[in-house]
This record gives sequence, C-alpha cells and structure tokens, in this order.
Amino acid sequence: MALNSYKISDTLHHSRRFLLYKAERISDGKRVLIKTQDPAQITDKNLADSLISEAETAIKLSHPSLRKGLGCFQEGLGVYLVAEFAEGESLAERILHAPPQLNQALEWAKELLSGLIYLEQSGEFHENLNPYNIIIAPDNSLKLIGCGKKRSAWKHSEGNFKYQLPMLYVAPEIFTTGNTRTNSHLYSWAVVVYQTICGNLPWRLD
Repeated sequence: MALNSYKISDTLHHSRRFLLYKAERISDGKRVLIKTQDPAQITDKNLADSLISEAETAIKLSHPSLRKGLGCFQEGLGVYLVAEFAEGESLAERILHAPPQLNQALEWAKELLSGLIYLEQSGEFHENLNPYNIIIAPDNSLKLIGCGKKRSAWKHSEGNFKYQLPMLYVAPEIFTTGNTRTNSHLYSWAVVVYQTICGNLPWRLD
C-alpha cells in the first residue's frame, strides 16, 4: 500500500493538524478517505502515533455504525490512514441546517448507542464523541468516526463560531482528571442525543 495506489480527487478538510482527502483506489475505483498530518506538523510524533492508533482501531473494528478502516501506511514521516468514504454531512451541520424529527433523532440515538456498546465490548472507547464525529448519510444512516485516538482531540480543537466546542461534550472525569472510564462516552452520548432532540445543549454558557 502506497500513496501512488490512490488518485486524490478532492481536499475535504484542512486543519492545523490534519489533511483529509477524498480519493479513489486505482486498482478497483473504490472511493476512500485518506487522512494524514498537515505538513507543518509532520515532525510531531505524538500526532503521528495518534493517527496510527486511530487507524489500527478502525481496521480491527467492524460495525454498521462505525466507519471502517481499510489500511495504514507510512511514507517518510507521513502517516496515512485509509478508511471507507462516509458520504454525507456531520450531525452538527444537520442540527444547524435541518433539525430532525423526533423519531429520526431517536433512531440515530439507538444506532449510535449500538456502536458504543460494540466499542466497549471490544475494549475500546471514544474520548471525543460529539456531533462533528458523527456522519449522517443521504439515506439517514449514521457513521461514527474518530475512534481510537491516543491524543485527546477535544483539547486541540480550533473551534468554529457556528458550532459548540467539542470540550462541551466531554465527560467531567475526562475534563478534570484525564481519567477515562469504560462508560465515559455514555455521558457524551446523552449530551449529543439531548442536543439532537432539543436543538440546544442541556445547559447555558456565555
């Protein structure tokens, strides 16, 4: 597996830490997502290790509500995660632009919970569960992304004035002590479900 095995067609996202590409696998034309470090962060070993951990977790897990990892390779200092391409928009975007009906929100809550239960049974957990890491497909199915990161991504968010900061979804024990329990992501799940149904968070902040 190497970068020249793929044809990159679009840049989906460019943050201070990562680049996300939409690409096609040349061998069979399969659409994939490629995630790698931003060139300015190429020497950040912690970031590289976190990306490798995310890739290894995504590859070993298999559940309808989790984005499937397809591979991981390195070229020089660059780490490249290859995953299935999850068509759609984030739940954060959906809530902002087209709030769902109650029945749909509850269906997403069940799909997401099913994925989290599978994660816990697999010895994994999601430290950064929030609406930005949940992709809603055109057929309204759901995919959770970002499992297995070693680095607490919520601490490094660049923020966006349109959306709530990721740290507002983090369980108190993670925020205050950095200690994660196996069920810490259930706190985040409850906050996400509340926001999906009500359109706002369970508390007010200035």
